[in-house]
Amino acid sequence: MFEKLINRGTLMTVIVGVVVVLGVVATFKVPVQMIPDLDVRTVQVRTSWPGATPQDIEKEILIEQEEYLRSIPSLQRIEATASSGQARVELEFPQGVDINEALIRVNNALSQVPSYPNNVNQPRIFAESFSSNSFMYFRVAPLDGNPRGLDMDMMRDFVSDNVRTRMENV
Repeated sequence: MFEKLINRGTLMTVIVGVVVVLGVVATFKVPVQMIPDLDVRTVQVRTSWPGATPQDIEKEILIEQEEYLRSIPSLQRIEATASSGQARVELEFPQGVDINEALIRVNNALSQVPSYPNNVNQPRIFAESFSSNSFMYFRVAPLDGNPRGLDMDMMRDFVSDNVRTRMENV
């Protein structure tokens, strides 16, 4: 096979030349961006209930919230998570949806939830866009019940001094 390619030197020169020309044209046509413009929009709802188990949070908070949030038009994805003392619902909307309008609809849907148990804090609503300046988020938390008795302030300082400085140098 290689003998045929070597014997047809003119054809190979033309093919290599075409590939080089296409590469040069593509270099000038393809835009260069440090951070790509990702317009995926998400809205997060966090509701805290100090001392509650994940099972209670799911039964008393998440099921009710999801029922009303599912009725929001143009909702693409909904994901709910229950952990000790906190409920988190993430709503994803497609590109082109006005995030401010989505926030209003989420707030209206949550206001229709009839009632929450005692000691439940009001839901907090956050809007996020992946096109922000941050390219990575991470969270450090002890295991449920904190079996090793880790001090959260000490963990925060460790992450800030060691992990964060290394990631900023990337």
